[in-house]
Amino acid sequence: MKRASLIRLLLAACAAGALTVQLFPGTFPMFWEDGDKDSGTGAPCSAAAAAAWSWEYVTLKYWKPTRGSTLTASGTGTARLEEWRPRRSRARERPLWIEIDVVTRPVRTLAVYAPDVQSASPNVWHRYTFLYGAFLARELARRMYGIDAERVTVLLKCEDEEELAQLRNAGVRWPTGWAMHGALGCSEDEGAYDAVVNLGTAHGVMWALAWDGNFGACAAAGAASGMYEAWAALQRGAVDAAGRPVLAPAAPPPMSGPALCFIDRAEGAERNLVNLDEILAMLERVAPGRVRKIRAVARWTEEDLLAEFYDCGVLFGVHGAGWTNVIYTQPSCTAVEVAPARPFEDWQGERFSGPPRYYANMCGLLGRHYEVVADWSASINDVWWEMSAAVLKDAEAALQRALQEHAKARARAP
Repeated sequence: MKRASLIRLLLAACAAGALTVQLFPGTFPMFWEDGDKDSGTGAPCSAAAAAAWSWEYVTLKYWKPTRGSTLTASGTGTARLEEWRPRRSRARERPLWIEIDVVTRPVRTLAVYAPDVQSASPNVWHRYTFLYGAFLARELARRMYGIDAERVTVLLKCEDEEELAQLRNAGVRWPTGWAMHGALGCSEDEGAYDAVVNLGTAHGVMWALAWDGNFGACAAAGAASGMYEAWAALQRGAVDAAGRPVLAPAAPPPMSGPALCFIDRAEGAERNLVNLDEILAMLERVAPGRVRKIRAVARWTEEDLLAEFYDCGVLFGVHGAGWTNVIYTQPSCTAVEVAPARPFEDWQGERFSGPPRYYANMCGLLGRHYEVVADWSASINDVWWEMSAAVLKDAEAALQRALQEHAKARARAP
């Protein structure tokens, strides 16, 4: 049959309802490592795009074992799972992968293998990509192969107890969050486990949020993901008696009215604010007497973070890893981020333009109201950053809207 005739036949079958074509769900690129960082070429948010981050994301619908995998739902063996690729993907892109090895059944002891220096990075965003990858990998192992171990050990990049102690040292790296997944061990550990889950490149799933402008419409629409919120609840350390993630109770009593929390960046190599006093004065105009500066530090525990962030009505700050702490806020919390937008090149020579989308998409997956104020005079790599009067004015207007949205969300809450 000629190609044109085949296409006409397929189209006719679709029109008649005899054939359903399942296109790749979502409009966002999933393979950031290979340079697919277009920021705005996709379609608006759809139910399919939102569903890609729902619980269905961890089924065979999106992850499939490769040829040669021997693991079954009740037996032993090894399975390498790869993320399903749309036909439109570039040939040079590599699929994300996870490997699961079951030595014996029933599985009582499980090792989660995360031997990458970034899995215990002091940069909380980098660390969270691995924490989310571990959550995703364990859900795949549980749902597809019935692996629900009694004891879990996370194997980080170290060789012995001395190096593991260094990882726990707040002055070096603090693997905050891993305790929620299991006991900590070293990747060189020779202990025997019933099963091992190798994260592979699962951390790339969350990295797909970084520069994806296509998913922004989902964020604006509040396309919350049950799976993402369950991971966030796990990281908060909030679980019920059955081990199901739940929202933690309020920690401190609220301020008079919703607190406007300013995520204060420690002075460092990038994005140091020149006119901090002007910014704080603007915040006081918006919420007199209700402004709280929060500078999270590496040694803080989940309890510390909850105590600082849980009663925030609105989060405000410039782009930075401190925004990951949105997971410690209540569902009614809203967000306004000031983000650098001037074009720049990364260390690989790739060019980016416009505000990064890390936290817009993160807020979207959590179902939070979010606005970005783009500063086209600033680059993500600038050491010093002075917000212009125009940017401050836009930020003030966005904060007023955020307070209104917070009030509406509180009114809707049970």
